[in-house]
Amino acid sequence: MESPDAIRLVIGAVALGYGAWSDWHTRRVPDRTWQIAGGAGLALLAAELWQAQASPGTWGLALAVGVLFWYSQIDDEAIYGRELTAWRAAQVAGAAGMGYFALFEGWESLLAGGHAVDLLAALALMAMMYGWYYYGPTIGGADVKALLTVAVLVPFSPDAGATLHAFGEQGFPFPWVVFMNSLLLYLAIPVGLLAWNIGHGDLEKPWLQALLGVRMDLKRARDSHVWPMTRVVGGRTVLAPMVNRDLYLPAEWDALAAAGIERPWVSLKIPYIIPLFGAFLLSTFVGDLFSELLVAPLGELFQ
Repeated sequence: MESPDAIRLVIGAVALGYGAWSDWHTRRVPDRTWQIAGGAGLALLAAELWQAQASPGTWGLALAVGVLFWYSQIDDEAIYGRELTAWRAAQVAGAAGMGYFALFEGWESLLAGGHAVDLLAALALMAMMYGWYYYGPTIGGADVKALLTVAVLVPFSPDAGATLHAFGEQGFPFPWVVFMNSLLLYLAIPVGLLAWNIGHGDLEKPWLQALLGVRMDLKRARDSHVWPMTRVVGGRTVLAPMVNRDLYLPAEWDALAAAGIERPWVSLKIPYIIPLFGAFLLSTFVGDLFSELLVAPLGELFQ
């Protein structure tokens, strides 16, 4: 493994590992975590492009990647004067860099492969994450920042011995592999919960809750970062597997205590950064497991 790859992977593993630990224990991840890792990633990217004598358009894409990353870290309303002017200038430069690539290099550079393809893929993933955060299903800000950090820290596939690649040795760009593998690991969580509940004898109708949560002592639940799936509504105890995030939790726990419920079903609120951390390691040392298990078999069916 080359030194830049090793440095990227160590920084990524430390940042995501700490982020997963912090999100699980406090449901917060300090922005400094992503700022340090992402800033280091951008410095490594600049050094690699300089050494490779990258084209102006490729540098323009790299600048756009940097702007999209720092957009998640800089609050326009918290800066002013020269700092705000410099930030606005950087945003314009990022847009201009993408425009230059599209107008003067474009398809020719993409067909030639290399850094431009991976940087465009990183930009696409970053743009998708912003869209998911603002307009799509619920996703936390720390989750978005973690994936943005992966995109800028390891935009190119590291040479770490991974053997699973979709559609040949090139495969998907590495940040996308991490993202897809993270979805695969997240989908495995219900299987783990079911196994846990079977092992602890906590299976009961209507069964769905065994895939979504666990039973927990009420006292412990009060002190944990969990949501109640067992609730008291209109004087009746009901099971609500679909969690309502707007609940006032102290009142929910008090109602369960008054109803004599000692071990309610709860959702653990497993942070997305935990499977993302696992996916980062999986993608590095194993490869594109998502495509190997799901995409490749579908492709064979249509051959």
